[in-house]
Amino acid sequence: MYIEKLRQYATHADVAALNGTIYATLDDPTLPLNATDLALIRLLGGHSCRVPGVSWLRTDTMARLLERSERTIRRSLARLVKYGVIDRFKVGKLAIVRFLTTKVSTPEIAESSDAKGDLSVKTRNESLANTEAQNKNISNNVTSAKGNNFPDELPADFAPDYVSEAVIKTLTPFFGAEKVAEIHRRIYLAYEKANLLAPLHDYDRLICRTLKTVVFALKTNRIKGDLYAYIYGAFRQVLTAQKRREVAADQPFMEWLA
Repeated sequence: MYIEKLRQYATHADVAALNGTIYATLDDPTLPLNATDLALIRLLGGHSCRVPGVSWLRTDTMARLLERSERTIRRSLARLVKYGVIDRFKVGKLAIVRFLTTKVSTPEIAESSDAKGDLSVKTRNESLANTEAQNKNISNNVTSAKGNNFPDELPADFAPDYVSEAVIKTLTPFFGAEKVAEIHRRIYLAYEKANLLAPLHDYDRLICRTLKTVVFALKTNRIKGDLYAYIYGAFRQVLTAQKRREVAADQPFMEWLA
């Protein structure tokens, strides 16, 4: 229900376009962003794929995933709003963070920046406009190249940089970049639910082993429903079991949970 409602707020046509905006932002020398800002952009980018450009992560979740205080996250969000990277608003009970493009109107940001003589937003808009023009030319070239057997879907190694190399390597023979990004998103959702102690990439071996079982199930026609729902369910089970093992290791008297 909420997903359909949020689609009207999408700022990008697809994940590839969103990635273009994120990469342009991360590489923009005119933006005075610190390490937390950059990490937050990557985190939000990874959670803005279902509705391209729109994330509804809670502030406390951002803080936990980045191992920062909520106060630090709020300051970082305020900076990203100030420099025209994102905007924030509410849709019902959901707090929305939306990546901006030059096509999204941000009059309140522009007015406050002009009043202070701050040209960073204007410079960023010019930079994104140039990037958009370049992307359009590339898109035209891709379209014209399809007659020369250009692939309709990008290879897996074009997946966003928040997807670990181990996961990309495991999935490369079977899926393209967009499917890899979507699979990663389902894994991340399961990881969040499991509330594990270490960052996601620390579980790469477990993740890749589970992905191989998923691919085997897919290739042997054992997955009857939606693939992504199956992946989420598989990782909920595996990562919850991992959480039990971590708790048991930390509290020996709870070994019976393992």
